[in-house]
Amino acid sequence: LGAAGRRARRLMDEGAIGRAVTGTAFMMGRGMEHWHPNPQFYYQPGGGPVFDMGPYYLTMLVNLLGPVARVMAMTTRGQDERLIT
Repeated sequence: LGAAGRRARRLMDEGAIGRAVTGTAFMMGRGMEHWHPNPQFYYQPGGGPVFDMGPYYLTMLVNLLGPVARVMAMTTRGQDERLIT
């Protein structure tokens, strides 16, 4: 866990924030091409940001909240086309 996850875990263990009953994870950004030197991987069929980054968010939620009981998901698309250079 990163610093935020470790702090959340410590606060939860100390009882400082009460009993957590739900969790949410957001993955937002303008696209990997703005920071990754070779972003083509992220746009291949069967791959992408969710497969690459999603496990980190899920691991954090399971570590903090325990096993998954139910899942709800939504998605939006900020633009119809993205220019990858």
